[in-house]
Amino acid sequence: RRSPVLFEIPPPPGWPALLNRKFKVHAYDGGAFANKGQYDIKNILIPTVDQFHCSAKGTKFTLVLKCECDFTVSHFYVTGPGRRCTEPIRSGLVWVSDEPPSIENLKQYDTVTSESFGDLPADDPWRPCGFFLTDRETREGEIELSSWAEGKYLTVK
Repeated sequence: RRSPVLFEIPPPPGWPALLNRKFKVHAYDGGAFANKGQYDIKNILIPTVDQFHCSAKGTKFTLVLKCECDFTVSHFYVTGPGRRCTEPIRSGLVWVSDEPPSIENLKQYDTVTSESFGDLPADDPWRPCGFFLTDRETREGEIELSSWAEGKYLTVK
């Protein structure tokens, strides 16, 4: 079965754009279910329901995406796969940076919840720019950042 062909129609100047095709996976510490290519992490960048990622067992994984050019983020949208996935993404933190983060250093944020996110120090240089929750039914989540973030790397934990 062939995947559908996606045509990229550029948005008018000043309008938001889907940046999936501009990103590449820079680092990921979550593996893939059964190490099969059909569940590979790069599938998260393909905006179709046919392709999806299924991580290895565990939680608190960190994904670092690198963009081929500088970008600005005002909103962040995530969707989990349909019923084929037994443990879809439920929540996460989002960072935008000019340099790739240390995945080891980001482990200090493993216990951050939607309630504790607002209590993170504002002067923390690695403070996440957003926290998202996905809906249990639709498996979708979207956040509007309080201030736009610019960089070359987008990190989700």
